[in-house]
Amino acid sequence: MEHLVFTRFCDLAYDKAGIYLREGKQALVATRVSKRMSALGLPTARSYLEYLETDDSGDELIAFLDAVTTNYTFFFREPEHFDIQAQLMRRWAAQGNQRYRIWCAASSTGEEPYAIAITAREALRGAANLDLRILATDLSTRVLATARTGIYSPERLEKASPYAKLNVIGRSGLRRDLHCFIVSKDRAFTPAAAKASGKIVMLIQNGIHSGEIDGKDACLALLREILELL
Repeated sequence: MEHLVFTRFCDLAYDKAGIYLREGKQALVATRVSKRMSALGLPTARSYLEYLETDDSGDELIAFLDAVTTNYTFFFREPEHFDIQAQLMRRWAAQGNQRYRIWCAASSTGEEPYAIAITAREALRGAANLDLRILATDLSTRVLATARTGIYSPERLEKASPYAKLNVIGRSGLRRDLHCFIVSKDRAFTPAAAKASGKIVMLIQNGIHSGEIDGKDACLALLREILELL
């Protein structure tokens, strides 16, 4: 990518969204922009830049910003922040507050605002006439679409607690991974460690048929309650 073209991409990202792409990020920008070039059938970064600058609809600007933003998040990232949130909300509740408004400005794929919501509900459990609303925003429409679904893989949920671990224990007849979600206060995540702990191991089988969705949800709710007690 020509340096002049790279500089113009950087200027657009900063002027339109406040995204600072410093020198040395040329390879990153080239890789991200190449995806939009392929989608539009444009041969060069310069031709894409011209297309971007002349698109009066603004749709391509949104797609460009989606492409160049980096979204890194997981449940309860920076756990000390959630400890402070819980302490403050309990204090405010004790002072008689019932109305809470929280803005998660860079929500990415939603793990942070959902973690904020979980923390708030736990801190304010039993509060009467609770009026709680959380606004989650992000520059990237792509990650917001993921956040709206509220659906996350077990790998993402695993990071929510140090007492949880997702292991693959085999393959199905359709060659899909068979997962075992382990919850252990002692972090005994292997058979040897579980045996050495000397504690009873309880197996909870999740719903395995399409008609057992309610059972699956109940299973996950049970695991959540167990994690809350650890």
